[in-house]
Formats: sequence, C-alpha cells, structure tokens
Amino acid sequence: MVRGLDYYTGPIFEVTAPGFPGSIASGGRYDGLVAALGGPDLPACGGSIGIERILSSQDGSAELEPGLDVALTVLSEETEPALVELASRLRAAGLRVGLYLGASGKIAKQLKWANDQRARYVVLLGPREHAEGVVTVRDMESGGQAQVCLAEAAEHLVERAGG
Repeated sequence: MVRGLDYYTGPIFEVTAPGFPGSIASGGRYDGLVAALGGPDLPACGGSIGIERILSSQDGSAELEPGLDVALTVLSEETEPALVELASRLRAAGLRVGLYLGASGKIAKQLKWANDQRARYVVLLGPREHAEGVVTVRDMESGGQAQVCLAEAAEHLVERAGG
C-alpha cells in the first residue's frame, strides 16, 4: 500500500468498506513532520475519516442530525457573559444552542459558521445593542430579523424554535 505522501515514516493504514471504491479512512506515522513545519521535533501519528464518503456509501439512508435551533454570535468580548447566560437559559428550555468560539469578531465569518451549523435562528449582540439592552434575532430560513429585548430573548426564541 502506498499513500503517496512523503511525510510518512512508519506504518500507514487505510480502511475500506466492501463494495465501496477507495478508502473511507487512512493515516500513519509521520515522525519529523512537526519539525518540518517549524515546530519541535516530535514523533507523531494520525489519521482521518471521510465522513462524506461514509454518508455517501449509505445510499442516502443516513440522515444528518438536526442543526442548531439557535446560534449565538460573539461580536465583542464585552457581550460574551450575556451570551453565555442566554445560551444557558435556551439550553435549559431544551433548545440546541451553539456559541461561536472562534477568534474572529467578523459578523460574516460568524454567520457562515451559523449556516454551516444549520442554525434556524442567529442572535447578534454587538456592543451598541448590548448597551441598549437588545439583541437582533435573524431567521436563517426567511432572512427576516427583529430586535428583541435582551431580557426577553430566551422566551422569544423558545416560542419560535419550539423548545
């Protein structure tokens, strides 16, 4: 078996499935790779799993888990405590909630993340809205949005998302 990548230095592996062309997982040992990329000289091994390949091998019978009910964006550090509190209240009501943990405060990047999470609603809370005590709730299906009092945001979202 040849993986075709020069950085492997020891055992390599591939996982195949009957009746499926190609591998669905692969990996191996690659001592020296971390050092070659500027890090310390560490022995290492790793692998990857082709989730899309596995799902495609199911002939459409595998259903994806439902997306988030609500995605919370973090547009500034000062709004984070209020968003953590809101996330807690929404989860207690039974909603599937995600809180953006990336380093980017850019709204476009966070909306892409929310879309990737298949979120139905997105909560936007920037410094101005926080000072005014409101959040913007965006419906990702319709594209509509509304400003809601921060203190009433959990109830508003539970009512709409069916928690």
